[in-house]
Amino acid sequence: MFGIQDEISRAIVDTLKLKLSREQSGGPVDANTQDLAVYNLYLRGRFHVNQRTADALRKAIEHFDQATIAAPSYAPAYAGLADAYCLLSIHAPIPPRSLMPKAKAAALKAVSLDDSLGLAHASLGFIHATYDWEWQNAEREFVRALELNPGDADARHWYAIDVLTPQERLDEALVELTRAVRLDPLSRSINTSLGGLYHDRREYQKAIDQYQTTIDLEPNFYFSYWNLGRTYEQLGQFDRAMQACQTALSLAPHSYLALTQMARCHAATGNPDEARRILRQLDQLGQKMFVPSTAPALIHFSLGENDRAFELMFAACDERPVWLIWSKVSPTYDAVRSDPRFSALLERLGL
Repeated sequence: MFGIQDEISRAIVDTLKLKLSREQSGGPVDANTQDLAVYNLYLRGRFHVNQRTADALRKAIEHFDQATIAAPSYAPAYAGLADAYCLLSIHAPIPPRSLMPKAKAAALKAVSLDDSLGLAHASLGFIHATYDWEWQNAEREFVRALELNPGDADARHWYAIDVLTPQERLDEALVELTRAVRLDPLSRSINTSLGGLYHDRREYQKAIDQYQTTIDLEPNFYFSYWNLGRTYEQLGQFDRAMQACQTALSLAPHSYLALTQMARCHAATGNPDEARRILRQLDQLGQKMFVPSTAPALIHFSLGENDRAFELMFAACDERPVWLIWSKVSPTYDAVRSDPRFSALLERLGL
């Protein structure tokens, strides 16, 4: 794919006898880069971002870094770098506080270089929502991004799940996410998020069908299996839930998401000892890598130990994992919504 891209780009330049200069603009390659190789680095970075795995996202950061070094004024590379850092905070066991400031710096740099770049505003909106919890600022940036580039599937995707869904604007989110799927029907992440939205809407069979569609597209994406597991849990189909999470663990052996879901299923099926064993396993894992406090909190909730669970949830507010922003809509918390501490949690999140 990249070889073809190079060949086409060079053929166009040779045929038209274009001399790239700082005064020229237009086309997919920023004239300021002076080199089609920079655009190739950018494309490689985007390719790896779309894989949504920790290893791929690290490779994306390498490519975007190389692009910014070679062309310091190339705004899309900074937007890509911001996205890679943001997504790495979700798909890798790394504290968000060590990644998201880097993401924000890159996004602000992209906007300062080119305020008309929709990608940059979408990146900034993602950060305002998932890390800053500044909901009005997040919405403003996404609206601006979509005004500049209505065909940006990722911007519609993130606007739907990171701004509209957390605020319980689920009908609006469904409209935007459905559009995103139409724009990029083969995206594993967008298709999985559509299943997640159905999950939050309590349309569990639709969620399961959507996850299966995603798995058909990409059978090795652990995230889809974890989502499938948590939906089966809501239906009380614990054997299927554990089977899905076991598949997720086979693809991502240190996934605290899948381990947490397994523990919750054990607690629900009258096996609290196994749930506590996984709690200890998460504690040991947390000594080697970042495990957000939301993970043990969810297990304590399933064991009926709400005092400890809320203590951990408020500790998570200082860690800022992305999982907190869906607290208002997630069925996982239905049993504790009447607890005053849950209202306090939502207030802390600005929700």
